[in-house]
Amino acid sequence: MSFSAGVYLLIPVLILGFWRLSRIGRRPEGYPPGPPTLPIIGNLHQIPNRKRHIQFQKWAEQYGPIYSLILGTKVMIVLNTDQTVKDLVDKRGGIYSSRPESYVGQDVLSGGLRILFMPDNEVWKMARKLVHRILGVTAARSYIPYQDLESKAMLFDVLKSPDDFVDHLRRYTASLTTQITFGSRTTSIKDERFKEAFEIFDRSSEMIGSRTAALLDLIPALRHIPDFLMPIKKEGRKIHERELSLFRGFYLAAKKGLNDGSAKPCVCVDLVKLQKEEGFSDTFASYLSGSLLQAGSETTASILIGFVQAMVIFPAVAKTAQAEIDRVCGDHLPSLDDMSDLPYIHACMKESLRWMPGFMLGIPHATAQQDSYLGYHIPRGATVIVNVWAIHNDPERHPSPRQFNPMRYINDQQTSIEAANNPDPTKRDHFVFGAGRRRCQGMHIADRSLFLAISRLLWAFDFDRVVSPETGKAIILDAADITEALETSTHSALVPYGLYQPLTMMTLRFIFSFTLLTTLAVSSPLYVPSYFQPDHLTRREVPVFQIQQELGALLSENSLILLPSNPLWIETTKRWNTMAPPDIKVVVQPAKEVDIPKIVSPYFMAINFLVVNRGHGLTKSLGAFKGMQIDMKQLRSMDIARDGKSAWFQGGAYAYEVIPLLWDRGYVTSTGSNQCVGLTGPALGGGHGRYEGLYGLAGDNIVEMKVVLADGSTITVSDKSNKDLFWAMRGAGHNFGIVTNLKLKIYPAKIKTWHYHNYYWRQDKLERVFRELNKLQDDGKTPPLLGVVFGQIYIDPSIRRDEAILWFTFAYAGPASEAERILRPFSAIDAIKDEMGDVPYPEIPVRQNTDISNCVSARFSLASVMLQTWNITTERALYNHFMRNVALYPDLAVTARLYYEGYGHRGVQAVDSASTAYPHRDEYHIAFFATVVPEGSNLLGPAEKWAREARVMWYAGAPTRKPATYINYASGNDYESLKSIYGYESWRLARLRKLKAKYDPNNRFRF
Repeated sequence: MSFSAGVYLLIPVLILGFWRLSRIGRRPEGYPPGPPTLPIIGNLHQIPNRKRHIQFQKWAEQYGPIYSLILGTKVMIVLNTDQTVKDLVDKRGGIYSSRPESYVGQDVLSGGLRILFMPDNEVWKMARKLVHRILGVTAARSYIPYQDLESKAMLFDVLKSPDDFVDHLRRYTASLTTQITFGSRTTSIKDERFKEAFEIFDRSSEMIGSRTAALLDLIPALRHIPDFLMPIKKEGRKIHERELSLFRGFYLAAKKGLNDGSAKPCVCVDLVKLQKEEGFSDTFASYLSGSLLQAGSETTASILIGFVQAMVIFPAVAKTAQAEIDRVCGDHLPSLDDMSDLPYIHACMKESLRWMPGFMLGIPHATAQQDSYLGYHIPRGATVIVNVWAIHNDPERHPSPRQFNPMRYINDQQTSIEAANNPDPTKRDHFVFGAGRRRCQGMHIADRSLFLAISRLLWAFDFDRVVSPETGKAIILDAADITEALETSTHSALVPYGLYQPLTMMTLRFIFSFTLLTTLAVSSPLYVPSYFQPDHLTRREVPVFQIQQELGALLSENSLILLPSNPLWIETTKRWNTMAPPDIKVVVQPAKEVDIPKIVSPYFMAINFLVVNRGHGLTKSLGAFKGMQIDMKQLRSMDIARDGKSAWFQGGAYAYEVIPLLWDRGYVTSTGSNQCVGLTGPALGGGHGRYEGLYGLAGDNIVEMKVVLADGSTITVSDKSNKDLFWAMRGAGHNFGIVTNLKLKIYPAKIKTWHYHNYYWRQDKLERVFRELNKLQDDGKTPPLLGVVFGQIYIDPSIRRDEAILWFTFAYAGPASEAERILRPFSAIDAIKDEMGDVPYPEIPVRQNTDISNCVSARFSLASVMLQTWNITTERALYNHFMRNVALYPDLAVTARLYYEGYGHRGVQAVDSASTAYPHRDEYHIAFFATVVPEGSNLLGPAEKWAREARVMWYAGAPTRKPATYINYASGNDYESLKSIYGYESWRLARLRKLKAKYDPNNRFRF
């Protein structure tokens, strides 16, 4: 053959080769849709090294229930809904039960023996059958004592060193797994076998997820490169040797124990018995049991860490859960016998599994043969991903998915196994344990371990946010930013990605004897909290312990009577303003509404009482009080009416709990704007808040109340029953009785996001800012969707130490485009900086610095006013007055603020002023001055003078207005007359005095 003839023959071969090469990386016709590809590499360049599940979720939102990724010569099929998982992985198990090839994971690191990576072959089928036998429901019951013991030991570990609680959670799950698998405990995080195992697991995971491992799967020819030129192979084989030696040691020790009679019930003992029957080798048995060790300990630990994370971010959930535990369990440690009586805890466990799953993208499956679905072709050998994160965060399946909301599952009593077997995929609670024939066979064991750990941690400890040493404020994480499990190690506490401070503190809810706690770790005896011991502090002639005994005998179970020696005392009696604190001798925390009439009954009438919800009242007049505090903190439940138009709230409800609970169920109501307060207290005084432009004051939304009067009787107050009192209690409600239950109007949360915009301005912009505020707000014409405008004038050392700045924050119930159109005049004012964004309504307080983390307890000196408009000349004079005092009193300057509040007022004006006792419907603005007086200083006089002068200046700028005092901001100063608080119309005070004489003739309720 001539040379030219050879060339001609070669050309078609080259063309075919180039054509085939050009097809690599392209998505074949008929495959599920997916992101655009590049030649050769396909979508490889689009897959991030970290947080892959976030990108996979975005693709799910873009391409629907199933999409494909082209990874060079490989194909990945991603399943994004519960229905696709049910249809393919569950129902077509014969096709979708294999595993994709993992050369590093299965061959190099495991010698082909790791069950997790085994393809669907006879060896895997035998392993699956063995695991089913040794982890069956009957066998698992013998492991309950291990779960009970290890969860008790975990509590003791956390008590000894709460900062190391991540280590304790890992030890708990590891020791559970070593007991269940090998019959031996892991008593310490420093156990050499424990450290060895998790060093191997961690390094193996890193290697399996490396780019080199992926390259070896994509280009098999590279596997023939000698080990000395391929470090991952060399290191991997050494790790395999260490791992096999560790697993074999565990297994042979159990085998020896069975022979000498020292063995405890465990997986290995059952394997030894089955080994004679099935004929498998010690090496096979070692890897089978070792694989269970890795899977069982790490998954459960990850879920528990996520749970703790959620309790810190969503403290209202923790409090609700603790209330249920206290009601059901009281002093005894929760047990598995209590599970059916603790539906909220069970729901917390389910929500933990959903909110932060251990494997965000599951463990990959592979197709054993080609298939078709929804008209799409799925090739043989394709990698199949169950997109757990996307399913768990599908807003149609789980509204507000990044909110930790156990109420999603409050009526779901299914176990994980029952939910996975449910023929209706929408009824499956989570996909943490996989799907189809490959799903975890120890789900029932994990359920029990999680329930015990979660219930007992909540029973014993509170979860507190850590205070930043730099800012002195609690570190608050945004739930929307928490998208993967926390980094953990055996040496660090709890480190969220991007932060290098501990996230949480765990503190005891009750006080235990150390000896009893030591015993608790083994046998969980009942204990007697120290607050049941007598304390001889007295009030008049009556010993306090006598009050404790006599009243305690009348109250329902779980009610608490606290004395000053109790460690809960300081927190329970803490108030926002400590300028003139009341003299509390004993605190009663009723567990049920029926307890309150007993407390205020005639038998105890000689005892003065002060009813407290959040303790946020500002008034200094309480300094003269001496007696008993009735703390409503246990009465915080909520119940939405069937018609969805109203909801009942117990009198102790907290605003920061109610807002997200309602939101998660699709509703809102008018509440106070500050999360530091309760729900009831502000409403009884009117209740300004972000929804008043639409729905009026919080008090305007009261439908009905259950009220305990001074004589201990309980009455219903509404527009149909005791109508005269219904008028009085909406605006002057603190004067007549104790509200044990409150029915409020609620509204569908049609507006899904609020827009906020925060501005920081130099003082030379003051006139222009207040001029624009007047244009926006004068005569109550603030747009009703502009929920609130807050402002402050203060010294920000990070900007200027010698010049106060203006900070104003706007919150709008709607899209940014509408809000920014309204705020255009403010955006045109040159700012030092500004911040804006769109968030769900429950997150607005965080963006406006009125959330629970901004609640402080200190000696405040303050004075407030109510106005119709801002006098710009007065505001400049107030600024100059502020700066003069800053120079005179630098120790006051640190906390000194001029505060400004303005709300969408249309809903308030729509209510007839005569229809309630609230008198200030024509006052559109609230302003006040406040500063903290340092303890032990001689600055009280200057601080009070500063506050009084600021008030005088504000009213000097409004000469036609009579001074008005918003009752919820009353400070108890002598210039706050009854008329300034309750109105200047003579008929108002006359009517209130008449009702006071009727319902509280002995003036037991006085604000």
